[in-house]
Amino acid sequence: MAIRNTLVLCLWITLFANTEAQFRISVAYEPGYLHATAHNQLISRHNELSMYEQEFRSLHFLHGLVVGGRYDFDGIAIELNLFTRMANKQARTPALSSLSDVKNRLNYSSYGVAFGAEAMFGPVGIGSDISYQMRRINANFEFPDASEQFSQNTLGNKVYLTIHFRNEGMTSVAIRPYAQFYWDAWDQGPLDSLINGQSSGEMPEKFNQVGISFIFLNGN
Repeated sequence: MAIRNTLVLCLWITLFANTEAQFRISVAYEPGYLHATAHNQLISRHNELSMYEQEFRSLHFLHGLVVGGRYDFDGIAIELNLFTRMANKQARTPALSSLSDVKNRLNYSSYGVAFGAEAMFGPVGIGSDISYQMRRINANFEFPDASEQFSQNTLGNKVYLTIHFRNEGMTSVAIRPYAQFYWDAWDQGPLDSLINGQSSGEMPEKFNQVGISFIFLNGN
């Protein structure tokens, strides 16, 4: 944690040490691959206990939208973005139940705001941000009858490399491979207790992720 935060701080110092300006609106589609080992272990245990005909699939991907503003000046860009990510999982009809067409659902969502900066080297940018994010897991089970929302608010950092494809039209596009790190682990024990009847103790999960953003900006 200390090493990562030091690297982020050094990057920000480098960005603002360099000082024609342009304000642009950006919209992005952002899929990401999650590292969620502890969470997927409790989902796997739930599938084994329930004997579904259609089991819950493991959580590996979230996707969402990012909307914000970007201010470019003298080889530096500052961004302020609002973002959302989500995923939905469903299991159907426990084989040992006398009920038919039972649907149990797990809905994942997160919402947040991020402030970032990027150093530009021609069409390539290197940047990082700091974000505040509200994360939610909604468990809606018809059998057994159980519904609850689990939530956590946390800070995080993203580091990224952006490749800009400029043109002479009204819009430009960019792709941005990224890695997202969260400062706080999220205990999955309460969710384990709800869907499995008992918890195996604390199950910390950060849900760190890697992915790629597909960005559309006005101007060039």
